[in-house]
Amino acid sequence: MPIYVQVKVNDDLIHNLAIGRMTKCGSQPDSINEYAVVVKDGIPTNDEWDEGTLFLHRYGDGVDMCVQRALAAIAPTNPVEREVILEAEIERLKDKIAELEVSNKWMLRKVRTCLDEHAQK
Repeated sequence: MPIYVQVKVNDDLIHNLAIGRMTKCGSQPDSINEYAVVVKDGIPTNDEWDEGTLFLHRYGDGVDMCVQRALAAIAPTNPVEREVILEAEIERLKDKIAELEVSNKWMLRKVRTCLDEHAQK
C-alpha cells in the first residue's frame, strides 16, 4: 500500500510524493525492504514506480521514518552524493542487524538456560 505525501509551503503545493515498497522482504519489524519515491500527482504507473528513486527502509522504523528517508533520497541532485547517502544508510542498517543478532543470541542463551533449569527439576 503506497504512502502519499503532500509537500507544501504555507498553502502552496510544492510536490506530491508517492512512496511504495518495491521488494517483498517481509513486514516484520526487522525486515529491510527497498522502496521507491515518485514525485507525481496521482497514482504512479508501473513504469513510473520502476523509474522512481530507490532507498532502503527497515519496516519496523515506521511510516514517519519511511517518509523521512524518501525525502532524503530525492534531496541530493548529485549521483555521487546520493550514493554516499545510500552507502551510509546500508552501513547503519548492517550495524542495526549486528546489534539484533547479538541481542537475539543473548536471548536464545537465556531461554536455553531456563529450559535446562526447568528440565532438571
